[in-house]
Amino acid sequence: MRKHTKTFHIRFTEKEYERLCKRAEQTGLPKSTYIRFMIDGCSPREKTPAVFWKYINKSNEVSGNLFNLLRTAQRLDVIDAERLETEIDNFRKLYMDIFYEVVGADKVDVKETLERGRQVAKLDERTE
Repeated sequence: MRKHTKTFHIRFTEKEYERLCKRAEQTGLPKSTYIRFMIDGCSPREKTPAVFWKYINKSNEVSGNLFNLLRTAQRLDVIDAERLETEIDNFRKLYMDIFYEVVGADKVDVKETLERGRQVAKLDERTE
């Protein structure tokens, strides 16, 4: 049996209807479900872009390589510095790709991002 048995008809202006359609599409919800969320006082989040999951999977792969390399180095009491540097560079590139794809290239201040990275690196050196 259907849970939603009551119907309600509402008129929208063209602009209101366009906004409803756009917001429902951004969340990936049907318009009726979007409205039910709003009635319950919730603000549905935008659906996560597919590119996000693409980069999460790549990030997991790169970080897994780093962890495996570090575990092996710890076990053997040696470290392959060249391979470690390569994997760290891969991770840095991936990080910037995520910014460009998800945040948008026009919203990324590369100089500011790199400076924040340097500050974090300095803090890491101090805590070691």
